[in-house]
Amino acid sequence: MKRVFLTLLMVQIVGSGCYTKLQHSINIEVPESITEVTKVDSDTYINITMIGGYFYGGIDPMEDRIISIQSDGSVVFTKKHIYSGKDVDKYNISRDEVENIASFIIDSGFFEMEDIYDCSSYNLNCWRRKKKYPTPIPLRLIVEIGDVEKEIVVTVFEREIVNYPDGIDQIVHEIIALINYLIEEEYNP
Repeated sequence: MKRVFLTLLMVQIVGSGCYTKLQHSINIEVPESITEVTKVDSDTYINITMIGGYFYGGIDPMEDRIISIQSDGSVVFTKKHIYSGKDVDKYNISRDEVENIASFIIDSGFFEMEDIYDCSSYNLNCWRRKKKYPTPIPLRLIVEIGDVEKEIVVTVFEREIVNYPDGIDQIVHEIIALINYLIEEEYNP
């Protein structure tokens, strides 16, 4: 277990430029790994949401794509297109499948990853790609397991443009594969 000492510095402006400062230290315990505090079992609250991660373009551009997987096994796939409108598909999976996905996300190192993956300052191709049509819509992965919640944003979800961990690709692939499987099962029971 790591110990982190934070120092808070508060400055209060009083009157004509005079100030007082108060310095206070806080001792916080930070776990070495999220797996120390996150055990997935039948009582664990789980919420996995994927927003975006696609390109805005084409004849009927998609404005929104949201995939949500809840503790109770409900899976909601929402997509909204400019012309054809909003479409909400609802599915159900078993609690075991939800737990397996949550464990996969933990094992992929999701909670140890950075919060934002964006263009580096020297990568001009990335900055140009953000403005190019079809326009990249940032990927947002929001995972809540038990009391722990984390959101990761990848501004341009293209491996050649932004350097982000393989684990993000694997998580997105797993979620998309689940949706494709559920859609297939709905039309070909």
